[in-house]
Amino acid sequence: MTTFKHRSKLQRAVITMAAMLLCACASMQDDLKVPEGTALASYQRVIQSPKEYVGEVVRWGGVIASVINKSDYSMIEVTYYPISTTGRPNVDERYSSGRFRAKLNGFADPIVYAKGKALTVVGQLEQPQQDTIGEFNYIFPIVNIEKYYLWQDLPDYDPRYYDPWYGRGYGYYGPYYRHPYRYYRH
Repeated sequence: MTTFKHRSKLQRAVITMAAMLLCACASMQDDLKVPEGTALASYQRVIQSPKEYVGEVVRWGGVIASVINKSDYSMIEVTYYPISTTGRPNVDERYSSGRFRAKLNGFADPIVYAKGKALTVVGQLEQPQQDTIGEFNYIFPIVNIEKYYLWQDLPDYDPRYYDPWYGRGYGYYGPYYRHPYRYYRH
């Protein structure tokens, strides 16, 4: 009887540790955390009326479109994408809602902050700027950066390195020919 109770406590401990480990793996980057209870303004609301949200705190991410260096700060133009639970932008062409500019004190090297790199910023909104993208007039929300994280590029997925069945005639759906609903055996 004591063995059963001991096992259930052990099982609970293992499950608890596994849950804590999974939560730790999927938690927000330390560089992007805000104090608990801080209300974050969403991009969708700010883009509709940017002047109403001046002074609000945001945590936004996206892909760098360009960098403009001024004498004492840099303006990083970012194509907005929603961020995941870790803070990394979910880069998918279908979900881009527009652009914003992130103001970074100091110099932002255009090689380091290259076009196409993923960036997440935390900061307060300033007065929006009206400018153009090509010939299109656009109102850019401006984020005065307090914290940021420049993401490393993810390697391209190659199934030869990750799929143990790749090239053995099994394909993605197992030992069937091409389609999971048509059971043509090899």
